Amino acid sequence: MSQEKKEANSMSKRILSLLLAMVMLLSVVPFQALAEDVTETEATAMEETQAPAVPETTVAPVVPEITVAPTVPETTEAPAVEPTQAPTVEPTEASAPTEPAQETEPVVAAQSVTVSQEDELNALAVGSQLQLTALVLPENAQDKTVVWTSSDETVATVDETGLVTGIGTGAVTVTAACGEVTGTYELIVSAPVDTLEVKNETAQNAATTGSIVTTPAADSDPTEREVLAGEALTLTAKDGDKVFLWKFVDPDDAGYAYLSPGGVLKPYTQAVLERRTVQVQPYNRDNKEEVGPVIELTLIPRISRITLKVNDEDVTNGDVYVNIGSGSSVTISADIGPRDSRQKVKWSVSSEDSDLYTNRVEDDTTISLTPMDKTGLVTVTATSADKDSTVKAITTIHFVKLATSVEIKNLPEKNEKGDYFMIGGDKRTLTTNLATESGLSDRNVIWQVIDAGTDADEDDNYPDSKYATIGKYSGNLVTKAVEEQRTIIVKAWVAADMDVTPAKATIVLYPGASSVTAKAVGVEDGKVELSQKTVALEAEVKSEEAIQNVQWIISNSNLAYFETEVNGQTKKVSSITDTLTPTLHLKAAGNVRITAKA
Repeated sequence: MSQEKKEANSMSKRILSLLLAMVMLLSVVPFQALAEDVTETEATAMEETQAPAVPETTVAPVVPEITVAPTVPETTEAPAVEPTQAPTVEPTEASAPTEPAQETEPVVAAQSVTVSQEDELNALAVGSQLQLTALVLPENAQDKTVVWTSSDETVATVDETGLVTGIGTGAVTVTAACGEVTGTYELIVSAPVDTLEVKNETAQNAATTGSIVTTPAADSDPTEREVLAGEALTLTAKDGDKVFLWKFVDPDDAGYAYLSPGGVLKPYTQAVLERRTVQVQPYNRDNKEEVGPVIELTLIPRISRITLKVNDEDVTNGDVYVNIGSGSSVTISADIGPRDSRQKVKWSVSSEDSDLYTNRVEDDTTISLTPMDKTGLVTVTATSADKDSTVKAITTIHFVKLATSVEIKNLPEKNEKGDYFMIGGDKRTLTTNLATESGLSDRNVIWQVIDAGTDADEDDNYPDSKYATIGKYSGNLVTKAVEEQRTIIVKAWVAADMDVTPAKATIVLYPGASSVTAKAVGVEDGKVELSQKTVALEAEVKSEEAIQNVQWIISNSNLAYFETEVNGQTKKVSSITDTLTPTLHLKAAGNVRITAKA
């Protein structure tokens, strides 16, 4: 091909490329304009077609509800046309060759954490330190980082190395965590104990004399070798300047007390429930050989219970009544448990009036008070003499004058036979007439309710009622629902003097009425002339066993009333409890409702 033809072909290709570019440019511009027009049209259409807010209308039920929808003009718009864009073509590069995947070793997680202490100690004193270590398994665990925490930092703290510092007395759990697994170590932190150190004045060195001095000594007073549960005793064993460690002769004794190698012994409160003798002995740390005498120690249980008694009767949290006219004293004894504990309490007596008693005499387990000629209350408290104990018991002594009689008050109404009656299921609080100047009140009364017709046992005691209960000291009478009439007897004794004749009251229990109907005799259509002046009423109670008294109630006392006798005088009332046929008195014209309740 000639040079001229090549140049001609090249020129033709350039012209063709230029024409194609112009055509594409002209195609894009109209489409963009059209898209902008369509967007504006859509916005206008939305504004025109959006319905105005219609206020809610509440229509009364009588009027049918009519729902009117607002008229909205329909607007037809051309559908929106999305602009067309030429696809973008990213340049394609040759893909780099893929390297073969590298095999990775599996991650080994920690499976267990074991916390230990070199000397197997599980106690320390306030202010002292103890080093703990954590063993993480398996050996090839990828991460063996341990995080140390204390369950109670007011008792002990632990740093990042496992070093524990005693802060306050109590039990604490130290935890070592590695990932998802943990290990724990239990510790008891006790108060620092003063150590009595007995020096060996004659020993020059341990190698030649072999003289061991212990505290307490093997031949000391047995009381010096008693250890109260929960308290600590420090043992020492020395030969000159050489100090020895301690251990139990019988390893099973470790279940009753903690003994550190350094000689701190502390009986467990929950384990020592009776006196127990344990044996301890010093040994050489280097060769583990025993080097001194066996020391016997007695573990003493703590006082866990105190019961106060007067004449062998339990009066703990109760009341003791003393007649100030008798001239005799009252003695309160403390029954202490467990029996093997130290039988000793601390007594305290409190009263608003210090002149209520005299001649106070007390010892470890008893206290006696002699009343003066005044009524009042005295509170006696017995607290365990064990160190830091909160175990105590309280009783109240009432110094009172002798009551000569008792009468039951606030009894229910009487029926037509003159018997007190109640509807089965009703409640009532009974009281007495005890004179306030005697120093007695209804709190000094003992109540009982029995069923009529029951027999006493050989000790002249009656069984409690099947149909009612009463508070022994409160007088709260609660009756039970009955299907037929039952009779109960309520008794009241003076607690301060059981020789005073008890008061009695008989109460008839009626079953509740199943229904009651009422009518106005001779009245038709519920209408009556005012000139008639009175209307006879009549009620019917549906139950022969139920009480036949009915309560009548007038809804408007301005229109009608009942008449009743009060202290010999006739009274006009709007409510009356009467027989089944009372008389209604008319007063003014109008509508009145009469209700009958059984």
